[in-house]
Amino acid sequence: MISCDGAINSIHFGSFGGSWDIELDGTRYATNGDNVAYYIRNHFSNILEAHDDGWMGVINIDSVAHRIKLIPLNDPEQPNGFTAPTIQAAIYHQSGSTDYFPSLNAVCENSNYEAWDQAIPEPETGYVGSCRPIGGTGGYSVYKDIGTTPHPTFIEHEDGSLTFCLAPNNEEF
Repeated sequence: MISCDGAINSIHFGSFGGSWDIELDGTRYATNGDNVAYYIRNHFSNILEAHDDGWMGVINIDSVAHRIKLIPLNDPEQPNGFTAPTIQAAIYHQSGSTDYFPSLNAVCENSNYEAWDQAIPEPETGYVGSCRPIGGTGGYSVYKDIGTTPHPTFIEHEDGSLTFCLAPNNEEF
């Protein structure tokens, strides 16, 4: 089972398309070829928000975490495709699968500096971005140890399916 440790309540794909079925918290739902965001808006609007326009964003508005799996239908009329979530770090495996981890953005310890050049963390080096003087140039790189036993919050499986966890929305209304 995918970990929700370190997950945030939203995910954003820079591009997303194709035909996918949805598995939510272990129950599979046939979309019958409907767009994923459209299906989420029409069937899970009490717990999830979804937005799309060539890209796709999903937000957990519920008070509990949700595990989502998108299963490709491999419809030649609607080829599946996506760009990896930009808020995640990645580890690429020799098997061809990819694990993504919560973004570890640069945090500047000096209040006269600002984070810039945010990056998808590099597991090999721990690089997460840079800090520079506010409004200035120069600066320094920021590294964090993401550990040798990471807990993925997004996984691209070898069969093309995508699994991710969305943390609960902790905002009080």
